Amino acid sequence: MLCECRNGRFEQPDAAFLLIEFETRNGGGAEVRHQLEDFSRAHPDFKDPYQLMAVLDAAAGDEASAAKERRLASAAPTTVGKCRSVARRTRAILF
Repeated sequence: MLCECRNGRFEQPDAAFLLIEFETRNGGGAEVRHQLEDFSRAHPDFKDPYQLMAVLDAAAGDEASAAKERRLASAAPTTVGKCRSVARRTRAILF
């Protein structure tokens, strides 16, 4: 399974993140948040999960947590694939 974390890492991080993002768009709920947290711990160099968590936190009204996730995203050097910003895609879906 793409979203399965083994030995502290996802085997196919790009595909795993895109699946988590898809689940977020389709109402995955709290389980998706846990997957995002697992992903960001396993791959702290990817900025996309932090951006997505920031959007989710802002939508839930938790600006302090959203700001923290934005700071983590700005420090992370790698993006998932060459697709446009996850934050922009998700914002377009949520708002």
